[in-house]
Amino acid sequence: LLITAAGTYLGWPAITQSRLLFRLTFFSFCLAAGLLIYSQAFLIEDLTNAGISDVVLQHTNKRLDSGRGKLWRPLLELVWQRPYLGYGSGAGTQHFLSNEHSAHNLYVQTMLQSGIIGISLFGAFLYQLWMMLWPARSYFLARLSGAAFAGIIIQQNFEICLTQNNLSIGLVYWFLIS
Repeated sequence: LLITAAGTYLGWPAITQSRLLFRLTFFSFCLAAGLLIYSQAFLIEDLTNAGISDVVLQHTNKRLDSGRGKLWRPLLELVWQRPYLGYGSGAGTQHFLSNEHSAHNLYVQTMLQSGIIGISLFGAFLYQLWMMLWPARSYFLARLSGAAFAGIIIQQNFEICLTQNNLSIGLVYWFLIS
């Protein structure tokens, strides 16, 4: 969250030089979020089996695998069973898996509940919010809001507080974005 927000804040003069670059910045955030989901759900197991995870643990005292990938993979497999509209707004991990944890990922949860159509509409909504910063790009508050927005978009790979789970934090996030 902080690295993405700080990078966006510091890079704001560069990314606001052209409308195209500003748009591409938003799509790069989306791409980063998607790659993170994919790598945690489908690649981390290969890295663990290859012994890379042990090397990282030995040198950094940190694990590559947070355990979320083990949760996201079966949820994404469920998404592909009902890809367009998902399983409905009440669907949660507890309905499909033998645990009570949430998906800990806004995008995976949104796809589970409302499919590709839902995540596309949510993405379009976020894109419109991002583009509302363009006319005010020269103002300090727009720069601050853009930095917060970028950090929150990436942070939602690990939480669902914009729309569910911890709405008290979500309200603060929505305030920062606006």
